[in-house]
Amino acid sequence: MSLLQRIRQQTADEVIYAPNFDRTLDASIASCLPVFHSTQLIIAEGNYLAHDQHGWQAVLPLLDEVWYVDVDPALRVQRLIARHVEFGKTPEYAARWEQQTDAPNALLIEATRHRTHYAIVEIETA
Repeated sequence: MSLLQRIRQQTADEVIYAPNFDRTLDASIASCLPVFHSTQLIIAEGNYLAHDQHGWQAVLPLLDEVWYVDVDPALRVQRLIARHVEFGKTPEYAARWEQQTDAPNALLIEATRHRTHYAIVEIETA
C-alpha cells in the first residue's frame, strides 16, 4: 500500500522503484522496477487487491480500476500445479500445496469479486 500511495503522490522529477517477484528464487526483489512520473499505465497484480480485511481494505481506493479474472477452477488447479512443477516442486508437493494453500486462497479471493470494477471470464481455447 505504501508503494501505491507513493506513486499517487509522485512528483515530476521523482523516480519510484517497485519490487518484482522472481519465481526462480521464490522471493520478491526490492527496488528493481523504475516507475517514472510520465508512466501512463501501471498494472498492479495480486490476489488481495480487493480484499477488505487485514489492511488490504486501504488498497482499493488507491486503484483506478480493479479487474477480477474468473478462471475455470479445474484450469486454475492445472495451471497452479504446472507452475509449481516448472519452478522445481514435485508433482505430489505441488498438488498438496494447491489443496492446502492455493484452493483456500481461491475461495477467499472469489469472495472479493463483488468489490471489483470488472470481471473477465477466461475461456480456454485449443
